[in-house]
Amino acid sequence: MNMGEKIFNLRKEKVISQETLAELLGTTRQAVSKWENGRGYPETEKLLKLSDIFGVTLDYLLKDDKTIRPKADSGYYVSMETALGYIYTCKKTFRLLATGAASLALAGVPYSLLGARLPGYLAMTVCAIIGICFFAAAIFADGGQYDMLEKQPPVFDYRCMKEIAARYNNVKKKYTFAMAACTALFVSGIVVLGLTDGGYFLWSEYHAFVFLFFALGLYGLICFAGICESYDLLVNNDKHVNSLGFRLKQKIKNKIDGI
Repeated sequence: MNMGEKIFNLRKEKVISQETLAELLGTTRQAVSKWENGRGYPETEKLLKLSDIFGVTLDYLLKDDKTIRPKADSGYYVSMETALGYIYTCKKTFRLLATGAASLALAGVPYSLLGARLPGYLAMTVCAIIGICFFAAAIFADGGQYDMLEKQPPVFDYRCMKEIAARYNNVKKKYTFAMAACTALFVSGIVVLGLTDGGYFLWSEYHAFVFLFFALGLYGLICFAGICESYDLLVNNDKHVNSLGFRLKQKIKNKIDGI
């Protein structure tokens, strides 16, 4: 493990962002980023400050070795296996949520084809029940085994972080076009339904296609956005840890623990 990897891991253990560390050292975030990526080295003065901030020796920082520091006392250590398990579970959860939402949207199809009659209402009810069942399945999909990832700052091994970041970049490239297409379908459905409700279009059996496209767009948005969000929580955990929502959760948790 080289110096950059050590600085990265130590910073994660202390739950310090690159911006905060840069302020403590009197340097810039870009400089810290370069150190962690092995594209530069801190000056002697900065090394001394790093040693004090992280509570390690200069010898530890300067020597390239294969030493892996124990996981942090604060934060939740995330192995590659845990990270991949979390992403897999998120995919399953968001697919269930997306299917549930799409089922509710598809309730408009029988209404368009059968009208406001008993068969139409029955078909709509079936779609609604299916959607609710998928929502319920999504709630219990992970069994709470990864709740800690969203409650405490994740602490990663450097190589694990690099692998997850690479996967995240591939996912974003893969889903860019799909997200755009789903957004277009979703927005188009809302616009057409809004114009129909406003009296600009008459209701007809062709609105079944509008609800179908609306459901497809909704499914894609929930599914793809959810998967990207799961990667984002792992890769950009600095942003997650420093977010207002996370800080509020931590304050509430601390107060509850103190009761």
